[in-house]
Amino acid sequence: MYTTGKAIKAAVLAGVFFTGGLAAVPASASPQNINLPYSSNIFLDDEVPDVTARVARVSYISGNARVRRAGSEDWENITLNLPMVEGDEIMTDAGARIELQLAKDQHLRLSGNSFLNIVTLKDDGIAVSLSLGTMYLNLASLDKDRTFIEIDAPKTTIAIQSAGAYRVDAGAQGDIEVRVAAMRGGEARIYSENAGFTLKSGRSARIFIDGPNQGEWDTGSSLAALDEFGRWSLDRDEMIAGR
Repeated sequence: MYTTGKAIKAAVLAGVFFTGGLAAVPASASPQNINLPYSSNIFLDDEVPDVTARVARVSYISGNARVRRAGSEDWENITLNLPMVEGDEIMTDAGARIELQLAKDQHLRLSGNSFLNIVTLKDDGIAVSLSLGTMYLNLASLDKDRTFIEIDAPKTTIAIQSAGAYRVDAGAQGDIEVRVAAMRGGEARIYSENAGFTLKSGRSARIFIDGPNQGEWDTGSSLAALDEFGRWSLDRDEMIAGR
């Protein structure tokens, strides 16, 4: 449940950590199928969705990605500068990358084979659900007293506590781990079904959401997050900061 100040739901991090391969089950207790698009129900129109309290925009795209608007069964191709709103579901193809500008100095990036739902997009908070794949979030600033940012992964919730950079690997269906890293001053509370802990900057966590070690976690260096996608994301951060 995405409500600040209330008990946040459990966390366990699933995925082959920060590699090009993805790993994780959808955000329910067991693997489930996601209604992914077929070519027969992809539309190329540029219709702008109904605007809610806040709008993000696509600030970078490479490869193919699609969005399904709230209340629609159809998928449309994502293009540069396309507005994204609360309730949108985003899917990326293999090898694709997409960047969403959430605010002037807040950016969210997805790697290929990812599935993200924008659950809440309001001035007082942002909540997203990463069912599959890998995301990177850069927050150059964050007023924790006025807004909240939460990321849901399979059996895991990450509550952002400070400005910084974060990576979440939800993985592919059937994976039994989720991985999270905090960098550049970032700090997060991670909640699982039976526990919660704080992840400090420069650290990563591997949370077991299934299998013989279910409910356990271990931590290590965030350097594990610096694969090719991680380095590209850091380069994007530097480029944006220098504008």
